[in-house]
Amino acid sequence: MSMSQLRFNEKELISYATTKDDAILRGPLKKVSKKSKSKYLWIVIKGNLLFVFKPKPGHHSLKSEPCPDHAAHSCYILESCYPETTDVGFKVTFNGSKTSYLAFICAPNQANIWVQTIKQANFKFLRNQLVY
Repeated sequence: MSMSQLRFNEKELISYATTKDDAILRGPLKKVSKKSKSKYLWIVIKGNLLFVFKPKPGHHSLKSEPCPDHAAHSCYILESCYPETTDVGFKVTFNGSKTSYLAFICAPNQANIWVQTIKQANFKFLRNQLVY
């Protein structure tokens, strides 16, 4: 099955993304975009999935976690992606995706934490962590 054929139950994904159990990393990040001005998004990494939440309409920043009924803007599978730090934060480049990259502004120490977490949030790394 190719990546374009994967189907998920949206309600189950939202429930999974908004529960605090097993989250590897979560928090607000400022996204950089070529098309529009930068904006704050709430990012959650669980397993090998990266969830992106937009602020509620009328809110310009996202200082707290989204409520369980707040749908995720998007969900990315962290396989075949390449995170790297930049001068002002970090970016994640996806291989074989319509969205070629995500870029975020944050402090250098924060960028290093996000990049390391994303590097470790893939199936190959998680499989190697299993103890037989």
